[in-house]
Amino acid sequence: MTGHGRKVSVLGVPTSAGSHNPGQDKAPAASRAAGLIGELRAAGLDGGGSPRLARLGSRFPLLHPRQVVLFGFDPAELDTFEWTELASRHLYAAPAPAVRSDPAGQARQARAYLERRVDDYLVHFDVDVLHTGLFPLANFPHFAGLTLDEVSAALNEFARGEKFGGLVVTEVNPDHDPGGQLLAALVRTVAGALAA
Repeated sequence: MTGHGRKVSVLGVPTSAGSHNPGQDKAPAASRAAGLIGELRAAGLDGGGSPRLARLGSRFPLLHPRQVVLFGFDPAELDTFEWTELASRHLYAAPAPAVRSDPAGQARQARAYLERRVDDYLVHFDVDVLHTGLFPLANFPHFAGLTLDEVSAALNEFARGEKFGGLVVTEVNPDHDPGGQLLAALVRTVAGALAA
């Protein structure tokens, strides 16, 4: 059976809210890793997006690609489709190896890029960008991630910008830090960046 080019949207919401045991939060990633997107495409369906969902906000698109910076990600985790999307949309990208070489300098360049294009910017900091072996506070392991010092240097640069509008911190799992030392270090890093 073929989808004849029909568009579908795949929205993965990794959460264990309401579950009796942990693990359901892994389902979206596991489904993708098991080939969900490829199978949908093979069936003639497009992994494109829902115009109805994309138009929910006050303007469309809510963000233009020139208003987005991908910073500190592990380039090995992007598949061919994701690399194609990144390139075709001309997204600004500073992968972890580049950030690792000069965290403050890379953040300064990314900030300058944003400040030429937006009135304000928001930094969305997924804690899973940190190296899991050095800072195991997130659920998803990243062993090619950044150190806390590297993240701190970058956050300081982003937060000192005149157009800095706020910081969102996600992917923190306190269960991975029974003694609270990691969370305390993260809090110091975030507070230090915001105070810079």
